[in-house]
Amino acid sequence: MEHVPWVDESDRVIAIVSRQRMRSERLRHRAVFVAVTDGAGRLLVHRRSLAKDVWPGWCDIAVGGVVAAGESYDDAARREVAEEIGVHDASVTPLDDGVVTMYDDEMVSLLGRCYQVVSGGPFAFTDGEITEASWVDRDDLATAITRDRFLPDSLALLLPVIRWRASPFSGWMGPSLRASHTSGHRTKQSFKRSTSVSIGSLIGADPDQLESLGTTLCRQRESVESIVSLVTSTFAGTAWVGPARQAFESDWESSFRSALSRLSDAFDMAGRDCSARAIELRRVMGRM
Repeated sequence: MEHVPWVDESDRVIAIVSRQRMRSERLRHRAVFVAVTDGAGRLLVHRRSLAKDVWPGWCDIAVGGVVAAGESYDDAARREVAEEIGVHDASVTPLDDGVVTMYDDEMVSLLGRCYQVVSGGPFAFTDGEITEASWVDRDDLATAITRDRFLPDSLALLLPVIRWRASPFSGWMGPSLRASHTSGHRTKQSFKRSTSVSIGSLIGADPDQLESLGTTLCRQRESVESIVSLVTSTFAGTAWVGPARQAFESDWESSFRSALSRLSDAFDMAGRDCSARAIELRRVMGRM
């Protein structure tokens, strides 16, 4: 069973726990994010396996993962690069000056370090965590973010610090693809998100209009909740007895009210997704 350190906001170890417990209880843990670039302005983007314990099947701009118990951030970054893309001899360069960044959303709570590898491959995806991969430039990535679902922690932590045209440290520059931690690390700004990034079927979007749409959708939740409140209060004050009332009350509680509740949640989620997507688009477009 894999074990990981559960840490506090200052990166001090609280306890060593199983990875399963860390996920089920959403415990803060350590993670590494590694950008793989080709030195000519392209980034390696991949799709995650459906077997992943969070965000299965989503796209990611980072190679990386959870730091194991007894492992440093640097060692974890090197291990993840070797395991996920089969690169063993490339230099893994820190992008954050040793500064740990806190990230929280409804799925994960973590302290992350960011790195970069410059390599053109060849790559080998042998551990089963990556199902497909491709090179993208900045414009390609901006479009991809509007068409697919990308891991929000990678977008928040890694995307702003990627050196798109960093010179290669090692490895062949080719166009083709094959299918000592201590509490002394400084902690910088935190990222807290109320929703993950869920990308729809758009092919490009205006961030301002997308944000406005998100606000409009979120407001519809208030409208639905007003309907539920009005019907509930009106029904309670209606003089009506007998089997018909009982049948209506049963249908209202078991079907109608729950359906309206799901509609309310759907409006809210869609609105938050649009707002989050607008933020990521602005970041990719250099407008933040």
